[in-house]
Amino acid sequence: MDCLQRVLLFSITYYRMEGTVKRYLLEDIKDYKFFCNLEFWRFYCYFALKAIIVNYRRNAVESPAENMLHEKNSVYSTLLTCANNMVHFGIEKQTTKNFIAKAAKSFPLGEMQVTEILKFVENQHNTAEARSKKSEP
Repeated sequence: MDCLQRVLLFSITYYRMEGTVKRYLLEDIKDYKFFCNLEFWRFYCYFALKAIIVNYRRNAVESPAENMLHEKNSVYSTLLTCANNMVHFGIEKQTTKNFIAKAAKSFPLGEMQVTEILKFVENQHNTAEARSKKSEP
């Protein structure tokens, strides 16, 4: 899983220069069938969330209320990261929103946090669409 997380991180941070334009690794790999498959994203999200929850429960030293707050915040952050990666890899807006909403129901997130993530997905897709229209001739 650690290797997979690194690939996703590197894809949006590493680039090569083509003249004066940065070409990110993401542009070269995002159309691989592997990344377009929703099962891949289920696997990635499930194991990332499972690792966080297991870690918090194993290392719980604070009060139960504080541990629950840390767990909720970590789940929120992980789902946000997953949603961001799905947008970067070109997963359709509604598919991403449905996926995140379904995943969020499996974990202790408040309705406000779920709504924030879904708004984030909407904004990221709108931004990506605007960028692609701007770069068209």
